Amino acid sequence: MITINPRRIKYYCELPENKFCNLIPYNDVGEYWYKDNNSNILGVGHLDSVYPHRRNCAIGYVGGRLTVISSSLDDRLGVYLLLDVLPVMGLTYDVLLTTHEESGHSTGINFTPPPGKQYNFIFELDRQGTDDCALYQYYTSNLVAKLKEFGFNGVQGSYTDITSMNLGCVGFNFSVGYHGQHMLGCYAHVDDIQGIIPRVTRFIRDNQYTFYPYTPAPIKVYTPSIPYKWERSVEYSTGNHDEAYWRGVYVKCDICQARDSTVHYSRTFRNYL
Repeated sequence: MITINPRRIKYYCELPENKFCNLIPYNDVGEYWYKDNNSNILGVGHLDSVYPHRRNCAIGYVGGRLTVISSSLDDRLGVYLLLDVLPVMGLTYDVLLTTHEESGHSTGINFTPPPGKQYNFIFELDRQGTDDCALYQYYTSNLVAKLKEFGFNGVQGSYTDITSMNLGCVGFNFSVGYHGQHMLGCYAHVDDIQGIIPRVTRFIRDNQYTFYPYTPAPIKVYTPSIPYKWERSVEYSTGNHDEAYWRGVYVKCDICQARDSTVHYSRTFRNYL
């Protein structure tokens, strides 16, 4: 049985961002925390939360199940697993912690690997529920089939750190066990977390030497066929977020209000695309 320590989850939930400098080296230019463990896999998590001034964490029983409640479980629960649990499972990976993910501006976009390093894949633990793995722009039927072998449902997803990162490889965002993200009552049952860890561990261990390459889709240009008062070409590409550069103004994503380069349409042109 895997031991999940609710008090350690509470510790990470309530720890101020600047205190993580004592755990992981901080890059003040890129606004991220990075530790090179000489691995070809990168584990990612984000430290910011929707309620940065209300990080209180409660531990108790809900319906007879040991439960942790905190608005910062997204994504401090994932960070706890990255730093405390998966290494005990015998996994070795580099660690990247970001901020500003909740506003759609993850500082993961600023990260550049050390010279000569190519990761086989990126993984993150920032997905709600217990059985999903979000793939975002990396989504393919082959990856969905691969994830099914390990008990995960490959889904599209909307946004997290790995959608902003182009490291030449695929990114996977696994369910971490929390529910009600972006709410003060966000919670996770400890037994759910325990059930996720063996599957994530097996996936990483079985695929650690497999390179999953990814090349971003080429930028396409779309010109509305219907006359519009600001008729100009709109650059877009396949992805999960919506944005257009229109008359010097970025139109933000309908889904998460993010500005992202991997976009396909904006609300301004919803009727035309």
